[in-house]
Amino acid sequence: FQVVLTCLMGYALSKLYSPKWSRVIFLICIGTMMIPAEVSLIPNYLILNHFPFPLKQIPKIPFIGIPFPTHSFINSYWGVILPAMFSPFFVLLFKGFFDTIPDELINAARIDGASEMSIFRRIILPISKPVFAVVCYFSFSGTWNSFMWPLIILRKNELMPLSVILYKFQYFITHQQLSIEDPASRKLVESGIGMNGLMAMSVIESIPVFIMFIIFREQLMTGIRIRGFK
Repeated sequence: FQVVLTCLMGYALSKLYSPKWSRVIFLICIGTMMIPAEVSLIPNYLILNHFPFPLKQIPKIPFIGIPFPTHSFINSYWGVILPAMFSPFFVLLFKGFFDTIPDELINAARIDGASEMSIFRRIILPISKPVFAVVCYFSFSGTWNSFMWPLIILRKNELMPLSVILYKFQYFITHQQLSIEDPASRKLVESGIGMNGLMAMSVIESIPVFIMFIIFREQLMTGIRIRGFK
């Protein structure tokens, strides 16, 4: 979701919107990067708890007194996915790359009768592999290693990512406290697994990121190459 939304928005800001509106929308997107992630934790939690109302109490329908219908994404995968669907940094990367594509190439396709989606699919995508490789790699690694938000939004251990599980396991080992609510960790610690098991699980956690780097290695080197050293 993150790659699809940001690439379409980057293309729209680069090639579809007028320069005036493109600059305004782009500055708004980039302005959100100045807000620390910690500041958005409470608002995001309130919104997902009583979606779409960012309030502690559900408001009532006027003259009826019945609360508005809401939905809670707490303790679900969608509670982790929805806040991460948009990244202004990736919009910046996509727009910067699409700006280097000549407008004459797109205008020629429009003259031939190609639609905007056809232009994007047949012309833009094939020549944008480097930036897609960079965004896919950083998006996957950032999501795979996410810790703070899954720790806040998820309650069940079977839903938590491996980064949170490793933290809890390390806490049990360090403080020698066995949680009755986590029988899996209790069983591991009681069997004698300590820091050696924690290090082994940390290595296992890093394997998917390493595999993604191997897959996108050539495109990554092209995407992050500095122009002055070509």
